[in-house]
Amino acid sequence: MKMDLDRTGIIALVFCVVAYVGWAHYMKEKYPPRSPAVNTSAEITRGEQAAKTREQSTSLPVPAASPQLSTAAASAESSYPTLSADELTISTETSVYRFNQLLGGIDSITLKHYRNDEDTASLELVASKPLLIQGILSDGQASGMQGFAATRDEGSISFSRQEGNWQLQHRITPDQQGYGASIQLRWKNLASSPQELTSTTLLASTVPYKQKSSGFLPGAPSNRPTIIREVEGETTWQDVQDYCEGGKEAKSPISGSMQELAYIGFDQHYFLQVFLPQHKKSTFRAFSSSQTAGNSCTLAELVSLNQGSIAPGGEVTMEFKSWFGPKNSELAGLYDQRLANSLDFGFFAMIARPLFIALKAVNSLVFNWGLAIIIFTILLKMLFYPLTRQAAVAQQKMKKLQPEINALKERYKDDPRRQQQEMMRFMSVNKANPLKGCLPILPTIPVFFAFFRVLSTAVELRHAPFFGWITDLSVQDPYYITPLFMGLCMFAQQKLMPTPGMDKTQEKILLIMPLMFTGMMLTLPAGLVLYMLTNSIMSMGQQQWLNKRLAATA
Repeated sequence: MKMDLDRTGIIALVFCVVAYVGWAHYMKEKYPPRSPAVNTSAEITRGEQAAKTREQSTSLPVPAASPQLSTAAASAESSYPTLSADELTISTETSVYRFNQLLGGIDSITLKHYRNDEDTASLELVASKPLLIQGILSDGQASGMQGFAATRDEGSISFSRQEGNWQLQHRITPDQQGYGASIQLRWKNLASSPQELTSTTLLASTVPYKQKSSGFLPGAPSNRPTIIREVEGETTWQDVQDYCEGGKEAKSPISGSMQELAYIGFDQHYFLQVFLPQHKKSTFRAFSSSQTAGNSCTLAELVSLNQGSIAPGGEVTMEFKSWFGPKNSELAGLYDQRLANSLDFGFFAMIARPLFIALKAVNSLVFNWGLAIIIFTILLKMLFYPLTRQAAVAQQKMKKLQPEINALKERYKDDPRRQQQEMMRFMSVNKANPLKGCLPILPTIPVFFAFFRVLSTAVELRHAPFFGWITDLSVQDPYYITPLFMGLCMFAQQKLMPTPGMDKTQEKILLIMPLMFTGMMLTLPAGLVLYMLTNSIMSMGQQQWLNKRLAATA
């Protein structure tokens, strides 16, 4: 069957296609599919630990701007007794920390209460090489030092070494009940005369950033790693891939001089590795020290304080709190209020935050996030019902006036300007406004995007099941049942809605929208599709009810 498209129809169709392509490209760039997590649930034997340590010691990248490690530093491993794998492991109620004596850092942090993306093992927070935590003397040592003496207390571990006329020590104490840890770094002057010191803390990690696409359509949320920091009350995220590969994010420097640095670290979308200086002002900078095989790069962060002249035998300290765990707003906020801003709800954060609080309140009553989404959507539709009714009344009025409107168009078809004037006069006299039909749509747009940010950001919804085949509301429906059903409901909703003033061609173009939305929803979180599906069903019910009521009063 041949269908002739008028100019308006062609413009509408082109706009829809361009909007979808733009949305798809944006979602593919911002939220590529998840990458598999590393399985570290098995305990590491003493021999495996030693082999892992030797491998890491030879492969730690060195920044181009930094000198190579000295032979004495590189061979320092043999100068200190080596602790056993058990002694280098601290287990808490929430996590298992495995430390690296050669590098004075953390080999792995296994979160006991969270599973990897495949749900096959406990989640490993340190995705690649060790997380370095060291006190250094200058930027020239930003590649890190090797070879530490280690001592183990019941709940903490200390690493120390001598560098020139300085004794360097750092002590890491994991929180036994939560995901926090305290870090204390100490510099002691061993010389017989005063020495100037700018104490610098090195934090470095190798971050994988590229994931393979697993879907034919973009849009699935994922662990998109970023460099996160809060400076002077403003939280900033910089994409790791773009930063490491010299993209647009790399043009924005990560540095500051004597500023209020609340925290700095690495954001893995649902989980954080961040460090919170316990002094008011800091000088800091972060840089990509090198790119490594497998689409990852080593990121180094330096936090410095000018300590002035240190007397012989004198010592200074720097202290940090840290968070190695989920981006749970309640847990992280209780540990340190500054971490409450670490959740990135995007442009619609002002809507997303209260929406998430309300959603959590509903979930606390029904104990199922899917049911909470359904109930909350119903409540939203009831809240917006006055707008829906107002729109339906306006559409019904336009339907009644349509014969007179068509007569006006026909009368002044040769004079578009006069036609427009007469139309405006006619609408004013009859108190009709066709734009009122759009009222119910306007509030749902920001709510839709806010819901998307909540469902793809809140760790509480990660691996949260609904019923049946939907075992994770934060990822796509594996069988595409809900998005296809949602498309059918949207199609039925379009058929129920009055379309005064539209010709048959325009009505057919409008029916393309459910098809486009169905395509977009195929790879979006199942929780978001559940929201859209519930919204469509409620809209159908409200429209049917209003159509009958308005027809009875006509």
